[in-house]
Amino acid sequence: MALIVISREMGSGGTQLGRVVAQRLGYRYADRELILEAVKRYRVREERLSQLEEGRPSFWERFDHDREQYLAYLQAVVYSFAADDDAVLTGRAAPFFFRGVDHALRVRVTAPPSIRASRLAEEARIPRAVAEERIERYDRDSAARLEQVLGVDCNAAHGYDVVLNTERGTLDGYATVLEEFVRHPPFRSTPESVRALRDRAIAAQVRAELLQIPELDTPTIQVRCESGRVCLEGVVFGPQWEARAVQAARSIAGVEDVVCNSVDPAAGYVVPR
Repeated sequence: MALIVISREMGSGGTQLGRVVAQRLGYRYADRELILEAVKRYRVREERLSQLEEGRPSFWERFDHDREQYLAYLQAVVYSFAADDDAVLTGRAAPFFFRGVDHALRVRVTAPPSIRASRLAEEARIPRAVAEERIERYDRDSAARLEQVLGVDCNAAHGYDVVLNTERGTLDGYATVLEEFVRHPPFRSTPESVRALRDRAIAAQVRAELLQIPELDTPTIQVRCESGRVCLEGVVFGPQWEARAVQAARSIAGVEDVVCNSVDPAAGYVVPR
């Protein structure tokens, strides 16, 4: 039982490697499918979610509230998928969603820029110079985006358990390396680590559900979950809104109980519209 999360650079072969590993281990696999699931479930535009990982920083400087919402939606579907264990996920930001998850093997797949450009040029049937420019822009923008949104340096090796350079070798060879890692602790899941991830998934889904209530001042509400017991803490605008929040939390599968420790807004606080 294991969870493998792969951050792949453009042209590195990380997406293909994720599929090979999942097939060989018999694990479930997801990449952009999770973005499409979030689009369907939370009725948002696909390009907005894609911007979380790969967009230029200037875009999100104008949409702080949207950024919070879309990140919550993406986390909800990512954690929900991973919570059932035996899964492989790929995505530029994937390993950083799983900091603190004991059984997550966090992988970065890379290769020299020249190798990546050659692969991209062949795959996309574009001139080599165009491929080089596209990779340079992607690397720059996605690194800046992850630093702004998640506060991480995606180029720092200590953010990963394994860094694979695919300049040489085959996908099957690299897949063998990852298979060997997940056979041993600490990357084997335990009942405790799976329960902790499921609680994280429940809390993320509850938060995403609260964001679907426009009149609720969701940023002030904190969500915690322990063994299926959800605790909501923060400011609400009267009993009716507390009831709405509790009802939304109870609608999430796996929630066994909901406790709401809310407080009335301070005097003079303006209800958001």
